[in-house]
Amino acid sequence: MEEEKNKNIYDIVSARAVADVQTMLLAGFHLVKLNGTMILLKSKNIKKEIQEASFPLNKLKAEIRIKELISPNIDRDNKILFIKKLRSTPANFPYPWKEIIKIKKHQKLN
Repeated sequence: MEEEKNKNIYDIVSARAVADVQTMLLAGFHLVKLNGTMILLKSKNIKKEIQEASFPLNKLKAEIRIKELISPNIDRDNKILFIKKLRSTPANFPYPWKEIIKIKKHQKLN
């Protein structure tokens, strides 16, 4: 994702079991068009992941919605996270992987 330098290309960017919310925002939110949405399938830890994503969320202007994913065939607590882009992605996005790793290490130390 972070190799793609073009910005604001897709109406919808989705992922399942790729990475946490913070990593997805830092590496892939630049691909979402203005007023487009990143859609992530997450687990019961979604609130914690959103809290840990405060760094990129403070840099981005986005609207967050969470919906329950209820399926009779799945006995897990799944949620769908919708992150709507409300302004163009800042110039320093996407972050290279080495920067994402630094940010995550710094958070673990604090």
